[in-house]
Parts: sequence; C-alpha cells; structure tokens
Amino acid sequence: MVSIEKRITSVLCIILLLIPMGVTYALSEAAEPITLETPVYYNPEGGSFYHLNPNCNRINAAYRDKLVSLPYRELFSTLGAYLPCEICVSLDSQTLWVGEKELREAWPVLEAYTQENGVNFASPYAWKITPDMDTITVSVHDDRDYTFEYTLVRNDAKWAIEE
Repeated sequence: MVSIEKRITSVLCIILLLIPMGVTYALSEAAEPITLETPVYYNPEGGSFYHLNPNCNRINAAYRDKLVSLPYRELFSTLGAYLPCEICVSLDSQTLWVGEKELREAWPVLEAYTQENGVNFASPYAWKITPDMDTITVSVHDDRDYTFEYTLVRNDAKWAIEE
C-alpha cells in the first residue's frame, strides 16, 4: 500500500508539471494577433475603452449587457476616440495607429490629474499627437457634458500635464 505522503507528493508533482502548461497556453492566447475581422466590444453609452473580451474584468458588470461589437476594421472609422483596454488588448497583438502607444502610456497621468482636480469624465472624444511624438492634446467630456482639453508632454520618458 502507498503511503499518504507519497500520494500527496505525486499529486503535487503533477500539479507543478501542469502549471507551466497553463501559463504557456494563457500567454499564447494573449499574443494572438488581431485581424480585421476580430470582434471588438465597447460601451456606446460613455465607455472609454474597446475590449477583445466582452467579460473583461475592467468592464463594470452593470455595463456588460450594454456592450456592442463590431469588426476591428471598423473600429477607428466608427470609434476613433476609444482606447484599447490594457487588460484584454495587448499592444503586441495589433497594429497600432500613430500615437496610440504614447497615448496609452500618457493616459494614467491624465486620469490621475482629472481625478485630483474633480473632473469626472466619461470618455475622450478627440486627441492628436505631434510628429515628434512628445506632445499629446486630448479633449474629453465630463459627466455633465462639459468639454476639457489637456496637453500632455513627455520629458525624460515620463508624461506630465502641461499647466
């Protein structure tokens, strides 16, 4: 008869062998390239991000039933101001439009600044970046439908609000 310790050891060894396989599978799923026909999901009622996963953790459960999908090829002509979700849309999986990487890097700075200053905005509606990719101007609507414009400048690889 096999002792309980040997059974536990065997089970733990099997689990440890399976963990890397699961991690490798998850990484390969995340790295799949987006094609022009890949469905993307967004909330047309004030969302800021588009998603590859309609059950993404970033999406508030109350808004999941409001999501709309469309093919990736229609995203920028229809929803140019929506940003890719940093949880379910990998930068490595897609072709980025000019300035998207920089906008995604600068976005947390803008979110923090607006929260600190009491601006609760629903989504950006327009943005532009300079040719040297170091200045971004973003226009946003707040929750009362006021429009604000912010300029972010990159110095020494860090983004900051230009005051």
